[in-house]
Amino acid sequence: MFYVSWKKLTFLFFLANLVLIFQMYLFISNECEPAFPIHITSANRKSLTPSTLHYHLTIVIFEFETFSHDLNSTLTTFCALHSMIKVLIISNELPYPPLQLPSISTCNIHLVVTRPDVTKKWQDTDPLAHIKTDYVLIIPQSIIFHKETPLDHLKFNSLSDKNFIVIPVIGEDSYYAYTCLGLDVDLKRWSLVYRHLDENTFKCHLYQGEFAYFMKRDVLTSLNLPFEKPFQESLSIQARIRGLRIKFEDDLKLWKNSGWQPSERDEMKMESLRKSRLASLYWKLQIKKVTTTNDEVEWYGCKKTSSRCFPTIFNNTPSYLFENKWTPPCCLENLRKTARHVFSVLEKCGTRYWLEGGSLLGAVRNSDIIPWDFDVDLGIYQEDINKCPLLSYATKQAVKDEEGYVWEKAIEGEFLRVQYSETNRVHVDLFPFYPKNGIMTKQTWFHDHPQDKEFPEAFLKPLIKIPFVGWQAYAPANITQFLEYKFGKGVIDNPQYPNPNLLSYPSSKESE
Repeated sequence: MFYVSWKKLTFLFFLANLVLIFQMYLFISNECEPAFPIHITSANRKSLTPSTLHYHLTIVIFEFETFSHDLNSTLTTFCALHSMIKVLIISNELPYPPLQLPSISTCNIHLVVTRPDVTKKWQDTDPLAHIKTDYVLIIPQSIIFHKETPLDHLKFNSLSDKNFIVIPVIGEDSYYAYTCLGLDVDLKRWSLVYRHLDENTFKCHLYQGEFAYFMKRDVLTSLNLPFEKPFQESLSIQARIRGLRIKFEDDLKLWKNSGWQPSERDEMKMESLRKSRLASLYWKLQIKKVTTTNDEVEWYGCKKTSSRCFPTIFNNTPSYLFENKWTPPCCLENLRKTARHVFSVLEKCGTRYWLEGGSLLGAVRNSDIIPWDFDVDLGIYQEDINKCPLLSYATKQAVKDEEGYVWEKAIEGEFLRVQYSETNRVHVDLFPFYPKNGIMTKQTWFHDHPQDKEFPEAFLKPLIKIPFVGWQAYAPANITQFLEYKFGKGVIDNPQYPNPNLLSYPSSKESE
């Protein structure tokens, strides 16, 4: 006969009631966050209801301006329908004027100020530390929630660690328009190209318009800049880099509060902030050249009034090569401008010059500077220096010409240099050669440059013109023979980094 003592029965009854009370607490508590993730599967998807949605979903609002926003309408209509779901408001600064949050006592709203604060733990200012659910819905700040758009109809099972969903936000007139763009991101060349996609293309990299973004928390945490503004561009560019797919939601829509409109002055401030944030985003992503859908080029790198993008070169190997990148495009463009300026000056004053070293290699390969090179090298006849006043002055002291280029004597040896500006030191080096018994020689040699050697003057007779950086520049007559004399056989077809002993060109041959 099975027998259980009354003490054990009492203990089991007490334990069962304790578990029941704890479950009820989790169900009704506004601050309730599951101690462990409750994953949505095909088996339990049908049981997902508004009363259990808070276990799975967090709402995030962070793209708003403290001086002009419609958060109150969004939060009021949301809390009236979904009071248990956590809403996370993220702001870089403590909002001022202070936020007027809904007076609904059951509303589960949390404000996270991301500005560093030494009086708090780092988790307090980290938005991701406040997201405990498996799924996140990031919404604009001016949304009106209706019963016609139930959040339990979100397509949870369509999400993976490799995608996210964009949900249209439409106005009361039900009219909605968006633009589908392609993104070509080339981190090696620090560049980004926006392009219009064919209307039959279903692989948008960037949906331009008003959207909410539905994703797994793991996708958000995989991003290096999860809450960077402007979010539409930030998320789309990072998604493109990381190979995340974007799905367009056809069935569910969110409704914009068409009754709210910022003032004209506030709209101007918002547009100004958007431009500065976009520039900041490009800087953080190390994108320096952007080509728009109109094929216009926008530069976000160094200028004539700023420093160049890379530090002093050591061991003939620039720092960016160690980051698996090539020369920043702004530096290349400024170097092209400097080279064309030098060509123009030298030709006007009759100073004979020719392309040397890697610059000649780049001219032969693609009529341009080698994509990872950091200067332009020219040879000149030493006896022609006095034909050019700027060169003659530069042998004595630095001189800035009318266009801001600086002509000076290099500190590394007996040669001359032309800088893009006083602050931006991308430059063209001019090496004075002179003939000696039919051989071209000079006073300064670089022993870590194997190609830096004497050569027969016959290579320079005659000098010919070849395309280089948008100019017809002078070069030795027999270019292939000259380059192989300097570098060795096959140099034109076999690219190599400046110091192969330190860093060699990738074995998988990449396009130049």
